[in-house]
Amino acid sequence: MMIFALPWQEGRYTEFESSAYGVPSDDKVFTPRVAVSYSILDNLIVYGMYDQTFLPEQGTNRIGEPFDPVTAEDIEGGLKFEFFDGNWNATATYFDIHKDKFLVTDPEDANYSIQVDTDITSRGFEFDTRGEITKGLNLILNYAYTNVEDADGNPIAGFSKHVTNGWLDYTFQTQNLKGVGISLGYQYLVDRSSWVWGADGQTDLPDYFRMDGALSWENDNFRVSLNLNNLLNEYLYSGADYGTYVYWQSEPGRNFRLSLNYKF
Repeated sequence: MMIFALPWQEGRYTEFESSAYGVPSDDKVFTPRVAVSYSILDNLIVYGMYDQTFLPEQGTNRIGEPFDPVTAEDIEGGLKFEFFDGNWNATATYFDIHKDKFLVTDPEDANYSIQVDTDITSRGFEFDTRGEITKGLNLILNYAYTNVEDADGNPIAGFSKHVTNGWLDYTFQTQNLKGVGISLGYQYLVDRSSWVWGADGQTDLPDYFRMDGALSWENDNFRVSLNLNNLLNEYLYSGADYGTYVYWQSEPGRNFRLSLNYKF
């Protein structure tokens, strides 16, 4: 059976007013969105979407002029697939995003930014799948490849080309451990880069790998969860080489968060 979904469209009108250092800014923008999907099989759908976005920028440049909003166009399409009697699903998506009016460091004063009226392109694809391996045991896996460059083909810093993460959780099925759950997940970033303050170049950052976990228990009214972050106690950071010194923003080492919830 093949099902064709007629294109649907919507639009958003946004007014944004702000004042930074006494300089007012008033933006009025209409952003449309159009999408279409087609069911090739009962469990296979192909889809496409066109979207415009609008992001206000607060603040001013070195001479006190307010920044224009960042605008973007997004074209994406992909496949959605269900298998194993609907217990698993997978999505593959290709995207092509164009942004303009990008903020970069002012070459004359690193304490300020300037707005570059150039086209920044972000292209790539992502794949994710999720489902039940066995009763109570579920898996989520995701991978994304992203390449970001300017109109001249120069790479833009501040992104990771390869990002993958996964999450495995198990809820015990025995009566003695009813409501007890355990989870384990990771995040892995490869080919990272960051801005060099006041220069046109960029610096590479080491690969990033973090493993997290969780323990939980719940009944009809009460839930207790313990999230365990950075289980391997790795030294994880982002930042840049600013030429005469290095500035890193480090993340906490091994840490945890305890949550208590009660449903009335």
